[in-house]
Amino acid sequence: MNEKGDPENASYYHIVNPSTNIGVGVEVTHSFSTNVNTITVGTQHALDPLTTIKA
Repeated sequence: MNEKGDPENASYYHIVNPSTNIGVGVEVTHSFSTNVNTITVGTQHALDPLTTIKA
């Protein structure tokens, strides 16, 4: 089955605190062929100018 163009994606990223580079992001994917939604959430935080934690 050819599924090109089947999934639709939408994403959003927002910096909550620029001084510590705290940000959150979310991506929503919908597959029309299987009628399944997938939500992915992530965050980041800068410990110092050279170290960033992402989850």
